[in-house]
Amino acid sequence: MIPRRLLVLLPLAACAEERVEGRFGDPVTVAALNAPASFGNLSRFRDDPASAARGVANLEFLTDTFQNNPIWAPQANPVLSVQLRQAQAHVRQTLGIAPGVPSATVIEALRTAASLLDANDLAGARRILSPPVFTAGGAETLRRLGDMDNSRVVSAAAQSVSQAGMDGSRGGRRN
Repeated sequence: MIPRRLLVLLPLAACAEERVEGRFGDPVTVAALNAPASFGNLSRFRDDPASAARGVANLEFLTDTFQNNPIWAPQANPVLSVQLRQAQAHVRQTLGIAPGVPSATVIEALRTAASLLDANDLAGARRILSPPVFTAGGAETLRRLGDMDNSRVVSAAAQSVSQAGMDGSRGGRRN
């Protein structure tokens, strides 16, 4: 039984942002469930390019997983895969990521840049976010990461992949 004095805190707990990190062992499920928080509204990371970089890296990871992973891709809902690719294309165009760059390269660069920014190494982050991968150059890419828009395409993909993670249906397709 919950003590009465703690009952008043329940409405506050319901309003808290839900994070599921560490809840499941499968990194794809965790990434999918965290999608709305990590990249569903990239504009919430205004002036926080490190968090935006982590969000975009998560989008890249999920897009690549549902497209290429031998476990997840065959079971993925084709509509979800299209939504993720459209979101990826929008973000890549916004950031000036060169066409054809593999997701693994983009993910590594964005995660490294986020870590460097967390360590206050702005020059290192600029170096990582430079051509040939990031065509606008390091300084401009950082500016763009800190000024992302709230794209409906990206938000819809985040919601869809999160729902697929909650369903446990590997992208929405059920056999």
